[in-house]
Amino acid sequence: MKLIGNALVPTDNIVIPDELEVAIENELECLKERLKVEELESEQIQNEMRTVLLDVKGKKWKSAISTLEKILKMIRPLNIQELFRLAEKVDEAAELMKGKDVILLLEGTGAGKSTTIHFLGGSKLVETKVKGMYHIHAVEIKNEEFKKITTTPFARSETRFITPVTVNYKDVGGLTNDSFVLCDSPGFEDTSGPEVDIANGFGIVKAIKGSKSVKPVILISY
Repeated sequence: MKLIGNALVPTDNIVIPDELEVAIENELECLKERLKVEELESEQIQNEMRTVLLDVKGKKWKSAISTLEKILKMIRPLNIQELFRLAEKVDEAAELMKGKDVILLLEGTGAGKSTTIHFLGGSKLVETKVKGMYHIHAVEIKNEEFKKITTTPFARSETRFITPVTVNYKDVGGLTNDSFVLCDSPGFEDTSGPEVDIANGFGIVKAIKGSKSVKPVILISY
């Protein structure tokens, strides 16, 4: 949540100056009025607004920010700015894949696609434990491009747009100087919102049309 150029860190132990706290309350009142004018006063939105006002009065900033994000999604189901940003990223990725041999990895969210890409690219993987869950983590990444491929032990997608990385055969034990492209993509039923679905839906089609060849690989968690 931002107000008058000040960013509020999502934690409850920060100290908010009195004048900023008053300004936040005033902004929330303005939001209530705007929702009324635009006839966006469903029972759910009203309940969430009451919750955020109580959180602000109780200085529960983390909860207030979380609730405001819920309200934002209700009144703005599609984030146009984020959609345009993702579309630009997807266009850049499609350009990198143009005329290349591509291996496109597809999966349901959380099946381990990004981890598989690190394995195929020669990264060293180790098993770690994160918040009580076992996780295969890349610790030695040979190819600098692979640093943009992130992994998580949680059932959520870390990939918001198609991400191509070039692999030289010699780097993974091959005998030729040729290369191919591994392409990471958001998982099916991605948890990141409709903007990701729309941008990547167009982006994947564009990338496939421009590439020399595409071999889809579907990963299934079991």
